[in-house]
Amino acid sequence: MTEPPWQFPAGSSRPKNHRSCPPPAPRLPAPSLVITIPLPRGSRPEGIARASDSEIFVACLSGAILHVDLHTKRVTRVLEERGAALSGVKWDGEQGALFAAATLSGKAYVYFLERTGAAEGGGGGGGGRSAGVGAEGAPVQQEGGQRRGQEGSSERKEGAEKAPAGADEARQGGTPGTQLLGSSIQQPSFKDPVPAAASAAPGAPWRVKRRVAVQLARVPPWYINDVALTRDAALFTDSVASRLFSLPRFFGPDEQPVATAYALGPRFAVLPGQFKSNGLAVLPPETASGKTNASSSDGSGGGEAEVLVANLHEGDFYQVALPSLAAAPRARGALFGPAAAGAAVSRVETPAVERKRLFLDGLWLEGSSTLYAADNFHNRVVRFELVRNQDGGGYKAEPTCVIAPQDYRTPTTLTMTNGDGGGRVLWAVNAHLTTCLPFVPCPSHKFELIGVRPQDFCS
Repeated sequence: MTEPPWQFPAGSSRPKNHRSCPPPAPRLPAPSLVITIPLPRGSRPEGIARASDSEIFVACLSGAILHVDLHTKRVTRVLEERGAALSGVKWDGEQGALFAAATLSGKAYVYFLERTGAAEGGGGGGGGRSAGVGAEGAPVQQEGGQRRGQEGSSERKEGAEKAPAGADEARQGGTPGTQLLGSSIQQPSFKDPVPAAASAAPGAPWRVKRRVAVQLARVPPWYINDVALTRDAALFTDSVASRLFSLPRFFGPDEQPVATAYALGPRFAVLPGQFKSNGLAVLPPETASGKTNASSSDGSGGGEAEVLVANLHEGDFYQVALPSLAAAPRARGALFGPAAAGAAVSRVETPAVERKRLFLDGLWLEGSSTLYAADNFHNRVVRFELVRNQDGGGYKAEPTCVIAPQDYRTPTTLTMTNGDGGGRVLWAVNAHLTTCLPFVPCPSHKFELIGVRPQDFCS
């Protein structure tokens, strides 16, 4: 593992109750068990979203969205958002839409995609979806995607018809496993001018049918970093402000969605140079503090949603309960836009791992209590078990395994698929942040998608 060139960020100190709890030493697998898929040079990948067990989307700081066929290792460009750097991304297979965080622009983008008919080796042919789940981390809408006056919305119906089979995080299984060892790669060129954001490279299996841009933050500074989907909302972290944004997940074809900001309080207050809220994961109903998060967190339902938010600056997780907007109506501000009551924020006891304070980035919640966290500058992924405190009101995160292949180069975001021949495959984006700084052009720099089987590392 590569040590980061610094210790704690300036002005910070190790919390008094930070304990060091080294988990079992990782087992290093044979090199052949690490799957490497090269990505286009200069693409600067950041976010990752699972579309099916054979398809992954990658969001890039270059503004590109890439499609990766895990069967063939073929990589094609779906679109390039000119003038915007994309980071976190999530796929909503119920309506065939990608939700993307757009960093320094303060925006979120929603791309409704459709199949092009190009021959692809992926198992994502239109029509099906996993029973019970419709997006990464979000329950399926059982009434077929129809919602509050939007019945018959052509956008959602067409998107659902063309969404790939098993389009979600695959907690319920899904399509047969991927061919983990593939062949050649088609690398799109980032030198050629792209006429519009909704432009796909020749041979791309998906194209943009509709593009929606939403200005989440109205007063800088802002850094819209990651995104997670609940049943009714897309939630976005802002790494340089103490707030979490909620955007309606479902809206009509002629409707411009409006975002709502939740205040996160002093734990996420940011001083100049600090970077706090980063990755996030939605807690399922059976995990969230005895409540149900199947209702809306965007005000259309009436229930609450609970999420885990990674605090990069402190190296801790925080449990965030978002209040119902039905109980706390929006208050429209002239400068800051619609705002809701502050969220309930509680710290999840998170130890240092192998005596190293965590640099928490993207999160992946497998099932209801197994959490994978990218520890980016330590070139590792740490697996935690979420254990409820004795009072039943919160959690502590107990490290159970460290996944640290020599192939990791600042892994930032994670997703999981079913592997070839059984077992799960954990995918991570190699962002190479120590050799290609964010927002600095690195046109010849190599980037990769790395896949490992956790069972090869963890006893």
